Amino acid sequence: MKDKKFVAALIVAVVFGIIAIYLTFASGWRTASGPGSGGQANPSGQNGGQQGSQPALPPGSNPATPSSSASSSPSSTVPATPPAPATSTSPTIPITFPVLHPIKLPVIWQLYYNTQDQFRLSYPAGFTVKGDQPLAFAPFGDATGTIIHYPASYSDNTNLGELFIGIGRKTNVSQSDCRGSSPATPTTTNGVVYYKNDITDAGAGNYYETEYYASPYMGYCYDIYLFMHYGNIDNYDPASGIKEFNKADVVSVFEKIMSSFWITIPT
Repeated sequence: MKDKKFVAALIVAVVFGIIAIYLTFASGWRTASGPGSGGQANPSGQNGGQQGSQPALPPGSNPATPSSSASSSPSSTVPATPPAPATSTSPTIPITFPVLHPIKLPVIWQLYYNTQDQFRLSYPAGFTVKGDQPLAFAPFGDATGTIIHYPASYSDNTNLGELFIGIGRKTNVSQSDCRGSSPATPTTTNGVVYYKNDITDAGAGNYYETEYYASPYMGYCYDIYLFMHYGNIDNYDPASGIKEFNKADVVSVFEKIMSSFWITIPT
C-alpha cells in the first residue's frame, strides 16, 4: 500500500515538473520574439514593430514604386522626362535669305543643278529649264547659259510677247564691269552680293524690260535677269479679248526663283 502511494506521488511530481519546464521555456520564447512581431524574427534586428504593423501588399504590387497619388519627399522626387520635340510637317520650305523679302517656296517646286556654271535653284512645276542656251538680250552680249521659260498660261490672250529668265556666268570680267555702268542697288543673297539694275527700252508700241542682277564672285560674274517683251495694251482692239498681263505675278515668281539661287563653288 505504501508502495502504491509512493509511485502515485512520484508520477504527480514528474507531471508538475514537466508542466513547470514547459511554462518556463514558453515564457522565455515570447520575451525573445518581442511584441507585435507576428511570431517571426526580424533578420535585421531593426524596426520590427513597424514591419509587423504594415498591411500586406495586393498581388502584383511593387513595393519599391510609390503610387501615382502618393506624395513624395523633395529628396526622392524624380523630375519628369521632357517630351520629345514635335516633328514639323509644314507644307512649305522656308527661304529666309536676306534678299528682297522673306519668301516661302512650295514643296512641289523642282530643283535644278548646273554643274558647268556651278549653281542650283528651285523653280515651279510647269516651267521649262534648258542649259547651254543663247542668252539673247543679255547685258553681256551673246553668251550662253540657262534659260527658264514661263508656262504659256502667263501670256495666253494677253499683250505679253516674250517672257523668260536668263542665268549666265562669265570669266575675266572686272568687278566694275560686272556691276554695270549705271548706279546699281546692292542686294545680298546667301552671302553673295548682287547689284540690281532695271533696263527698259521701247519702240513701235513695244516695251522691253529687264530686271537684272549681277554678282562678281570669286573671279566670275554671275548674271540673273528677267526679260519681258510686251505690247502697249492701248493698241489692242477691246473686242479682241486681249488683256494686260499680270506683271506683278510674273515678277513675284521671278523673285522667288531668285531667292532660291545658290552658287555651289567650293570655298
